[in-house]
Amino acid sequence: MIPDAISSAVRDDDDAAFEALLSNEDCCFAVDWREEDDEIVRSCETVLRTDRLSAEWQGEDLFVTFAGKRVQVPLTGTPADRHLTLLALNQALSPEFEVRMLYASVGSDTGVFVPLRAEAWTLLEQEAPDVVARRFHKLTQTPNTFTDVVPVPSKPRRRWWEFW
Repeated sequence: MIPDAISSAVRDDDDAAFEALLSNEDCCFAVDWREEDDEIVRSCETVLRTDRLSAEWQGEDLFVTFAGKRVQVPLTGTPADRHLTLLALNQALSPEFEVRMLYASVGSDTGVFVPLRAEAWTLLEQEAPDVVARRFHKLTQTPNTFTDVVPVPSKPRRRWWEFW
């Protein structure tokens, strides 16, 4: 199921609706660049409500577990770890769920992330592929969403003669 706030934001492609998602704790979770890495997983579980997602420290090693699948986070002891934890989270959640970053949060010291079922992302991409590509960042190895510049796609501009 796709939360109404996300469905309507994508349908309307409205800047204000995407800005409102930044503080919508029902469908998004925020990650500060100083966040404890295990707290990222707990924040995601708070949104997903699966009762199958957890984070566990074993000494200096952090593991993300979802539905019996266990993934170690390759921590470096740097601010890059927030991104590495999100990548490990996606790896653990796959193929059932995927977490993406809201482009509206790029440039802040706090990223905002949207966890949805994989089928929900597919449906949104089928309905509005340009909007989804412009509004949600798929997490990849690079850029690191906390230490690198994340290029934000812009809305295509219409040429002046297309207005008439």
